Amino acid sequence: MNNIITQEILSAFREGDHKAFEIIFLTYYNRVKFLIYSFTKSNTDAEDITEELFANLWANHTTVNLNKSFHSYLHTVAYNAAINFLKHKLVHQAYVSCNLDQRYSPSSEDEMICKVSITWNLTEKTPVCIDDK
Repeated sequence: MNNIITQEILSAFREGDHKAFEIIFLTYYNRVKFLIYSFTKSNTDAEDITEELFANLWANHTTVNLNKSFHSYLHTVAYNAAINFLKHKLVHQAYVSCNLDQRYSPSSEDEMICKVSITWNLTEKTPVCIDDK
């Protein structure tokens, strides 16, 4: 398969042509998944993020800028999706860790409002729990 996406294909994609989207998907899916995998180190997460990325790409096909490099655009979107996933995962892990470390039984109000702040330990680059009490 030709690995070059032409302006005609991009124009058709922007106009909502499903065949053009299929060509873009088949051309870039593995590249995007590999880039995301290089950050997540999880094939399942990379597949999920890649599929969501392409679903969002299709949902927003009318906003694709035809005057800029589509390859660069897709690379940036994939990079940002991977970084956002990792940030979310890290915050989630820190939150769970903080809640497991609590020495008291939380009240229902405590359950509804998170009273644990998460910050970065800059020397170790790991999340640290700080109780606001």
